[in-house]
Parts: sequence; structure tokens; C-alpha cells
Amino acid sequence: MGANVPPAYGAPSGPVVSSTPPPPGSRPNYASPPFAASPVMTQPRSSAPSGFVSNGPPAFSSGVLPGGPRFPPAGNVQQPPVGPPSTMGFAGAPPQAPSMRSLLGSPAVAQPGPPVQPAPPFSAPVQGVPPPPGSYGAPAWQMQPGQATPPLPMPGSAQPPRMFGMPPHPLPNQSMTSIPPMGQTGAPVSATSKIDPNQIPRPIPSSSAIMYETRQGNQANPPPPATSDYIVRDTGNCSPRYMRCTISQIPCTGDLLTTSGMQLALLVQPLALPHPSEEPIQVVDFGEIGPVRCSRCKAYINPFMKFIDQGRRFICNFCGFTDETPRDYHCNLGPDGRRRDADERPELCRGTVEFVATKEYMVRDPMPAVYFFLIDVSMNAIQTGATAAACSAISQVISDLPEGPRTMVGIATFDSTIHFYNLKRALQQPLMLIVPDVQDVYTPLQTDVVVQLSECRQHLELLLESIPTMFQNNRTAESAFGAAVQAAFLAIKSTGGKLLVFQSVLPSTGIGALSVREAEGRTNISAGEKEAHKLLQPVDKTLKTMAIEFAEYQVCVDVFITTQSYLDVASISVIPRTTGGQIYYYYPFSAVSDPAKLYNDLRWNVTRPQGFEAVMRVRCSQGIQVQDYHGNFCKRIPTDVDLPGIDCDKTIMVSLKHDDKLQDGSECAFQCALLYTTVYGQRRIRVTTLSLPCTNMLSNLFRSADLDTQFACFLKQGI
Repeated sequence: MGANVPPAYGAPSGPVVSSTPPPPGSRPNYASPPFAASPVMTQPRSSAPSGFVSNGPPAFSSGVLPGGPRFPPAGNVQQPPVGPPSTMGFAGAPPQAPSMRSLLGSPAVAQPGPPVQPAPPFSAPVQGVPPPPGSYGAPAWQMQPGQATPPLPMPGSAQPPRMFGMPPHPLPNQSMTSIPPMGQTGAPVSATSKIDPNQIPRPIPSSSAIMYETRQGNQANPPPPATSDYIVRDTGNCSPRYMRCTISQIPCTGDLLTTSGMQLALLVQPLALPHPSEEPIQVVDFGEIGPVRCSRCKAYINPFMKFIDQGRRFICNFCGFTDETPRDYHCNLGPDGRRRDADERPELCRGTVEFVATKEYMVRDPMPAVYFFLIDVSMNAIQTGATAAACSAISQVISDLPEGPRTMVGIATFDSTIHFYNLKRALQQPLMLIVPDVQDVYTPLQTDVVVQLSECRQHLELLLESIPTMFQNNRTAESAFGAAVQAAFLAIKSTGGKLLVFQSVLPSTGIGALSVREAEGRTNISAGEKEAHKLLQPVDKTLKTMAIEFAEYQVCVDVFITTQSYLDVASISVIPRTTGGQIYYYYPFSAVSDPAKLYNDLRWNVTRPQGFEAVMRVRCSQGIQVQDYHGNFCKRIPTDVDLPGIDCDKTIMVSLKHDDKLQDGSECAFQCALLYTTVYGQRRIRVTTLSLPCTNMLSNLFRSADLDTQFACFLKQGI
């Protein structure tokens, strides 16, 4: 679902981003919440209207509304009567049709001459017969003593119709609460509205940031809306930017959850960007012994594990097992039962911490930061300017790549064949190496195709400048996308890394060749045989099989689609979706407006907080278990999620289910552990913990429901 989307609320899920050019160098403005939800997200080319929209009551004011009149004036169009015939009106009130000006708050303009009363749309009741219940106008029965009398209309102004017994309509510059209903004695009638307008939800964000503490008084606080601007103070639970639950109170039984009709799930965004005013995540180094964990369920130490026996043992809040405290980690308990150093240790007082991983968590040495660029140079890509835009964006982004000897780059181009380039510094200029076989691909060189950035920067800049000129007369229309991606994978297979592909036409030759499938949903056959939904599914499993192999060797693929024709995104998107990558969609590609957007997206892709060769697992307290994961990843075993690439815009949805009854009044804990390698080669474990109360009351579930998270989860499941 990049996010970053949102996210964009995200997604993580490889979103498809379309093309409105932002200022160069700025971060893409994805509607993402923090949680980007789907592998394909499009931004419409047309701009949205400015300003905010309110769900609250309309604010009436005198004068003409900004933006010109929205309705014709009362004097130009004769208005039909609204409400009952004039014979049912109040005594002494002249029959007047309400004008649109009076409804909008501006004074009505008197028309010259006698008013013309058109025929009502329905006939009036016969004289002497009382009107049916619920009709408009004054009651036909005798008023009782003490009963409130409706106020008379003001002379010279048109009054909008209203139901008898309801509060009168507000006059200009007056609110509903400023005109209390009056009885015959002048005393206000004791009939006040039970609706507080200040409590009505509105999409307009607050002008100032909300200060949010995750726990107060040893109780979890419900999170603020995902669309609001808030600053988090981590007091035990993690920030809602990193993990949100669809319900802030956990139902004690599965039957109660079923009765509510809601789903129980988590949205996890482990590398989400914090607010600039928030404290950074603390890094904890336990040395050679590694972080303290439960010996049974392997949960990491967190603020909700209870220490007993003067700190010599602790009880796991996930499985209930009692463990011995490591000797180097021992500390006495205070009068309140907490460790005396709890506020000094981030892992005992913060919901989100990062541990330095030991050798135990490494299968191999941390991988370097490898970036391999693969550019389409077919005839269509050259003629539309997509190749030149890609080369220009890459050339500008090179300076933003991480500095140091661990950063390595490579580049290749492709049409119906694949062209590698030797970037070794000893050569006077880059050397092109052509791979003509697109059915059984190979890498022409085991070395010098991917080299250190510090050694090949000049060669790389020269090559990117000359590629559009080298292929300007190219007449090859075919594209060997699958073969080119496979060959690039072989070049970085030994290390892993990021593979950034720029594709402009439908892959038509070599491994994973595709054909136009649009006709399948338009053929003139019976409706029962039509299966247009298949157009949203991959055409076969060829690219899926390739993607699983890429994920196994920690290769993350991002695809930038710069096209003006059909491209079968459903089949191509399998590769980034499986490898933790993202799709960027520019359709129809414009050489005038899209290069700036392409550069901005590429720059954010390589500069945003991210990690490589990641593994993620979510643990739950007894009574709850993980049912499934949704997002852009590869899952080889049921409990773990493999992520060759993870960044701040990626969100994973974790659906949960009951396997036992929870105790009312207790708390249920969730913990996400992400093991990853930073771009600087450090192996880290980011641990995010959330503890929520359990309830047996259905009303508490609805009161604590997080609608933003619920809706994002529905989107994740539907894609």
C-alpha cells in the first residue's frame, strides 16, 4: 500500500504516485497519514479546492457571500410558496414567500406593486377541517393557558418556514442560543438542546498542536485523530505514529467483538517521522549480553514487565512467565514497587526504544548501501523525454546519497537488450557491455559494475549526461523489463540493496513479457463469462517467483512508471509489493511538468529515513494472537515479515483475533520488534510497545473506536 502513502495514514504499501510538479527538492505531499495503505495510490492531476470544509452548522452573516451569489436573487425568479397556504398563517402577518436572500442572511428587498401569490403545489385543506398532524403553520385548536405562543414574524422581512414547536430561525448575526423560546409570561421555556456544537466532529484541524501524553495516571490515553497536529510525550505507551489500534479498549471476548461489528487490528509504522518538537528515540546498548528478553516468548523488556523479589526476578506481561533478572541488570525496588532506576532507563519508561543488535542477530555482516539504477531507453522512452528526465533526476540525486565508503552505485540501460556500464576509475570513460540474451540473462562482469560512489562519481555524471544522446536515434520499440530486472538483480545479489527501475512501455520481450489485456474485459460475451476483475490481478506467476528470490537476497525494487500508454501495472506491481518497494505512476507522462515531480520523488526515496534487510514480528498478550499481516513484504514463515527495504512511509496492518477470554479491568499488550540495518551499516532493533485496557462493555468499544485506523484497515484488506 506504499505510504506513505499515506498516508498518507502509508501506505506502506507501494503507492502509485501521479504527477503534479511540486517545488524541487521538497518532500512529496502524500495524503498520507501516517498510514499509507495500498500498493497503488493515484494523485489526481486537477487541484483540490482551497480552504477547509466544515461539518458544523452554517454560519449566517449579513451581506453577500464571498465568491458571488450561488442562487438567483429573489426579485428575478418568482419563488413558489413553502409551507401551508396563506389561510393557515398567523393573524396580522402578510403572506410572503421566503426569498433566498432572507435564508442567506441578507435583507429581503421589497418588490413594487402587490405581491403575486402563485398557486401552491398542493391544495389547501377544506375550511373547518383541522390540518393533519405534523403539518406546517399555526395550530387550529385553542391555545391552552401557559402554552408557549409562537413569535410573530417581523414586519417588512421574509421569514423562512419552520415546524411549530421548533426554535425560530436565527436572524442575521444571531446564533440559535441567543433567542430562547419565551412563554406567555416572558419566562424562558425549559427546553434546551442536548447537543453541544463544540462536541460535533469537524475536519478542520486545530491551529495549534495538541500536546498528547500516551499514559496518565497509569492508564492509556486514547490517541488524537490521525489528521490532527499533535506532539507526543512518551510516558510508557508508544506514540500513535508508530502503532495504532482500531479500538483503544480491547474486548474481553471474541463474541463481544463480533457483536460490535468492528475489526481488531493494528497499524504499524515502525520508522514513522516524529514531530520536530518530540524527543528522539533513545538508543540503548546492552553490550555483549544484548537486550533483556523473556526466555519463553522472547518479548523484549518494556515498561509493563513487573519486577518482584527485590528486583531479582521479573514477570513477562505477554506470557506471564517469571524470569531471573540478569546480574548486571539488577536494581532494588522502591516503595511503589518500581525499580529505582526506571525513569533513568528508556526501556523501562518509554514505549519506543532502539536496541543495538549483537552478533547473535546477524547472519552476515551488515550490508552496504547499494543503489542500482535501471533506465528504459526504448524508442518510446526517448521520444517522450522519459529517459532524459530519469537521467537528469539521477544526476541531481547522486549528491544526496549517504556519504562514505559503504555507498555503492551501478547503472544499466535496456530496450530489447541490456546494457551494463563499467564505471571503474582507471578507464577514461565508462565502457558499455551488452547482454543480448533476454531469455537466459547473466551479468557480464562480477566486479566493476557496482562500485563505490566516491570512486566513480565523475564517470557516473558523464554517463548520465550522455545516455539521452547515445540513444536518440534508437528505433527499438520492444522492452525487456523482466530480463533487465533479473540481470540487475544478479549484479547486486551478493550484497543486496535498492534497485530503482524507470519503465516507459509495456514489457514485450524476454523473461516476464506481457501483452495488452484491456480487451479481456471488453469482449462481446455474456455478462456471466466476463471477469474484468482479472485485470487487477497479475497475468501469471513469473514475476512473483522472481520477486520472492529478490526478497530472499535482500533486494528492494522501486519502479517509476513514466508512460503514455497501457502498461499492465497489476503485473509489474508484484515485484515492488513483494520486495517492500514502491510504485510511482506518471500517466500520461509530460516532459514539461513531470521531470520536477520525478526528481522530487526520487530524492525523497533515497533520503528519507529507511533501513535494509529488515525482519518484523508482532507479539500479543495471552488471549490475543496475530491472525494475518497486510502490506508490501515477503512472508516465508507465518510469524515473521521479511522486508528487504523499510522506510518511514511504509505501514503494515496486523489483524488480530481472540484465542482466549481476557479479564475485565486488566491490560492487553502488543509489541512490534523490527530488526534492520541502517544506511550507515548499523544493526538495530526498534521495539514499539502498546498496552491497552480490556472491557466487557459494548458502549466502551464504540466510545474508544479509532475511525481513521478502522477505515485504513478496510482499505488494506480490500486491495
